[in-house]
Amino acid sequence: MNELAEKLIERKVIDALEALKIPDVKISGFWQPEPEGAVKTSNAGNAPGIAVIMALRGYTSWMSPITTLSGAISFTVSQGVSPNGSAMASVIAHVMELLRDWQASDEKVNKDLSVADVFSCDGFNLDAGAVPRFANNEWVIPLTFQIRGVMHHEQPPANH
Repeated sequence: MNELAEKLIERKVIDALEALKIPDVKISGFWQPEPEGAVKTSNAGNAPGIAVIMALRGYTSWMSPITTLSGAISFTVSQGVSPNGSAMASVIAHVMELLRDWQASDEKVNKDLSVADVFSCDGFNLDAGAVPRFANNEWVIPLTFQIRGVMHHEQPPANH
């Protein structure tokens, strides 16, 4: 089976977030399917949620397996669940510790985000400038990041 690398890497990010065992938080991924018969929806109006999205990569060097992948972790909680936004700070604190560990330790990020025979993760960088906002009765904090590593058995797209 030929799986999209971004989907597999996104799953690794989700697995690491789920391992934090943050109480009452729904973690979902853009590329991850819902169970058979379920409908994929946003977390709007529900308990605090974390959405993980891995962007599709471009090919900047046709013959090099080294790549940088972009992704985002978006935190949401509805005003109805947390009128003053206090639930957001608790959720963020758990996740920020993990992200700092990934940024500080190539060994940890390699262990957590590499996908056997697909991608060896060599580095993680959290982007600056995430601006929290309140919109549509939700507290939202988007964090973006870059993951660097080597794609295995990657074929570049055909040159047209």
